[in-house]
Amino acid sequence: MTKFPMAVLCLLSLAPDAGAGQSRILHGLFCTSRAQVEETLEHVRQNMTITAAVGLTNKNEVACVHATLVRYMVVDAVVAGHVPQSGAAEKIYAAMLVGVLVGGNPRPVSPAVPIYFVTRDPMPEVPVLGDT
Repeated sequence: MTKFPMAVLCLLSLAPDAGAGQSRILHGLFCTSRAQVEETLEHVRQNMTITAAVGLTNKNEVACVHATLVRYMVVDAVVAGHVPQSGAAEKIYAAMLVGVLVGGNPRPVSPAVPIYFVTRDPMPEVPVLGDT
């Protein structure tokens, strides 16, 4: 077994508060609320870089992270909404954050916390929340 899957197994075993859903390890924009994701994407639509947009959203508190060098590990992902982005509808997901992978090293988040995000990583077979 390679180091990366072993790290994932280790992280899953350290996150007992996580749901039983499929786990995913992702890059993307992660925020503590759907409104913060929408606000950040609105700044991007106004020709701001994602880094500047996150900085503006985080003006009063650290609420969003653009995870490019680390990966967030989530479980129980659902499609929580859509926003227009680059001529298409960008899906906003909701999930439970159970850990962060820094290199191949897992850092558990316990208890798991709710998080909202957009990602370019493939997200097949994600259920849609009822009111989106």
